[in-house]
Amino acid sequence: GHWAEEAVDWAFTAGITEGCPTLGELTCPETAVTRDEMARFLWQFRGTPPATMASSFDDVAVDASYGPGVDWLAETGITLGCTATTYCPAGTVTRAEMAAFLWRLEGSPEGSAPARFTDVPDGSFASPAVDWLLASGTTTGCTEAWYCPEDLVTRAEMFTFLRRLGDIN
Repeated sequence: GHWAEEAVDWAFTAGITEGCPTLGELTCPETAVTRDEMARFLWQFRGTPPATMASSFDDVAVDASYGPGVDWLAETGITLGCTATTYCPAGTVTRAEMAAFLWRLEGSPEGSAPARFTDVPDGSFASPAVDWLLASGTTTGCTEAWYCPEDLVTRAEMFTFLRRLGDIN
């Protein structure tokens, strides 16, 4: 009966997630997505492509379960890290950051009509990504007028965005 039940079921079936990091097979739909989860979700969404080299982030251990995902995200330019030398795996992901991740995942498509969400300024780093997310049907915003760029992305939202993205590809 959860609003994102179909997307959550899809995420398990598609191998995007195996469950909550601390609670196993439970879905934890309202839990905020961390950067290490984002790396795994995007990497698994693309079929776990191998990176040809390890990322140079100081805070990603060689044996980290999310390491291959971070390596691939860094190599493909989907992530630049939270600094030049760190990835910040335990940090949470805002909707603005998630928009940028997904936009880069799709090759940074240009030319989308302005989304005109009143809370995403034209000069924002996420503006072109949010414009594309709306134009592609990946998001509808948190309301008709707002995108809520500073809100944290929940697992339910992340799985919904990825499922919609998969439907357009």
